[in-house]
Amino acid sequence: MPSSLRVTQCWPVTRFVRAIRRGNLFVVALDDEGTWFRYHHLFRSLLRTRLLQRYTDVEIKAIHAAASGWFAAQGLVDEAVVHALKAGDVTGAAGLVEAQVHTALDRENWRQLEHLVGLLPAEVSGRPRLLLVHAWLHFIRWQFGAVEVWLDAAEHALRSGSPAAPGMEGILWGEINILRASLANNRGDGELVVQHAEAALTMLRPELRYTMGMAQLYYIWGLQACGRYESAVDFAHRQLDMYGWQANALSLRLLLALSTVQFDMADLPGMQRTVTVWHKLAEQAGYGLSLAWSLFGFGWLCYQRNELERANEYFHRLARIAWTAHGRAVVDGYTGLVLIALARGLPDEALVQIGALNGFLLERGMSALGSVVQSLEQRVALVAGTEAALAWRQAPGTARANGDFWEQPVLTEVRTLLAAGGSPELAQANVLLAASRAEAQARNSQRRLVEIDALQALVAAAQGDKAAARATLKRSVLRAAPGGAIAVAGRLWAGIDCVLARIAGGRRRAGVYPESTGGVWRDRRDSKGVHRPGCRHGAAGKAGDAG
Repeated sequence: MPSSLRVTQCWPVTRFVRAIRRGNLFVVALDDEGTWFRYHHLFRSLLRTRLLQRYTDVEIKAIHAAASGWFAAQGLVDEAVVHALKAGDVTGAAGLVEAQVHTALDRENWRQLEHLVGLLPAEVSGRPRLLLVHAWLHFIRWQFGAVEVWLDAAEHALRSGSPAAPGMEGILWGEINILRASLANNRGDGELVVQHAEAALTMLRPELRYTMGMAQLYYIWGLQACGRYESAVDFAHRQLDMYGWQANALSLRLLLALSTVQFDMADLPGMQRTVTVWHKLAEQAGYGLSLAWSLFGFGWLCYQRNELERANEYFHRLARIAWTAHGRAVVDGYTGLVLIALARGLPDEALVQIGALNGFLLERGMSALGSVVQSLEQRVALVAGTEAALAWRQAPGTARANGDFWEQPVLTEVRTLLAAGGSPELAQANVLLAASRAEAQARNSQRRLVEIDALQALVAAAQGDKAAARATLKRSVLRAAPGGAIAVAGRLWAGIDCVLARIAGGRRRAGVYPESTGGVWRDRRDSKGVHRPGCRHGAAGKAGDAG
């Protein structure tokens, strides 16, 4: 064994450091406590040169192996991995990274996980645990095509006997089922989501907080998609009572699931209660994924209540932590900033936020969501009212933004077809709305159905079918009323009633809806008996222009 290694093992390190500092041996302190030091870079270079001159490759690798073990014992995984690789122990380095997966996920520190995996050479990339790490990273970036590729590879590796840590095989299959549930959820297949989530729940343990929480999240989402909203809420509350309403990854996933199903049902009071607790716990934990999602929840609620200043603040806070957040949260947060800018009559500011979103998507490799950017740009163009805006259509073969994003390009195309107003355009709008309705029903998304019904009423009115317009708009309001979410439809209506007026051949006057549909809004009262007036100029009317 090299003499330098023997010295550090038999002579207390503190005495060694004290001695070299007294001798002024080119030591630089790295902290104020006198705990960490390094040699001056020139002296360090000299020592490395002497090392290569005096010791063999085998001895040098032994030094690196010992250093790796010491760093691992101190919890300094980056350094441990680097020294293991320099020792030629690629398998050991992979094992060090694999041992950190659940720790990093439980802290929602996916950036650290990404960094650690990036340290490893390609020769160990086929290990099942590492393949699933890549699947998780693509999941957080909302790259579901890549998720499926990595999942297939992980399943193949497990079935072909590739090495997995002892006792880990069942956990890996549990994670595979979670990610399979995410793919099924993206396709709107609630039954399959429930099946995969139930399988995952039997394979995972509560101490694996993030993955167990994700299994419960997809079980809750699957119940909601199957039309079992009350069961989803009841399960979420029972699990929270069982594990405690705590600032950890498991409870935070349950709160995410609960707030999301309330979001889908447009249950604003329920969502407000959940998000308030969730945000407090996320701040306490300091976890980026949960904090970003809770900021979006607050922003969306404020937007629906026409509290645009507060909504803007929440969405801006989300944008500032975009690089630690989940990809979908960031996309929806920027959508909120764009719609608020339009509500305030600031199209140039809306374009700035669209540019920031586009830059984020490109840098994170999420270009498949470019259709959301194009849809938001079209929303700005529609507000400008140019003739070119009326010709906009989604290009054939455009990559579809999987998932129920706030901004739906297909519904922006419906708005465009309405603005164009010809019979063929209105017929095409009906086709698009029928497809959107089927998807929303498959997800049991009452929030989306409120919006679709309101748009359907506009199309019916534009086609001269006043009875259908009134009936469909009434259905929209009745869907929205139980959760107090009439604003979901009302904001939409205020934004495009001028389109209906133009199609009807009349000029819109301040505060007056086209006769064919305005009565539904003027006469409608919400579930608390509060009168819902028609659209008026001012803050409420302007806010509606974005909806």
